[in-house]
Amino acid sequence: MRTEIEWSFLVTLEEARKQGDLVAKLDGHFNLLMEELVKLVAAYSTVRNPELNVDYTSFPGVVLEVELIVDEKDEAKALGTGRSVLWEAIRRSGGHEKGKGTHGGPCYGQLSMITAR
Repeated sequence: MRTEIEWSFLVTLEEARKQGDLVAKLDGHFNLLMEELVKLVAAYSTVRNPELNVDYTSFPGVVLEVELIVDEKDEAKALGTGRSVLWEAIRRSGGHEKGKGTHGGPCYGQLSMITAR
């Protein structure tokens, strides 16, 4: 079964005081995030096609959409695998989940998650 998963996050950075700082610092972070996703997708035979879409217009954060396709037997397993891959890539690239992790790196607050078969 093929499951498409799309997450939407508000990504903030404590030390960014203006839009230009935020864009410069998060742009580099998102490049690292994509590199980590590509590495993890290569290690997971059931995960493919990572995509990132960024909207830099929502200061003091940015909206990041991440899409993955996960091939698993059921939707629950697909969601678990996709979430594991995504959060591992976020951590490896220096980010953390809102309310968890250390301060100083990009903070990811999940706005929504959509699945489609």
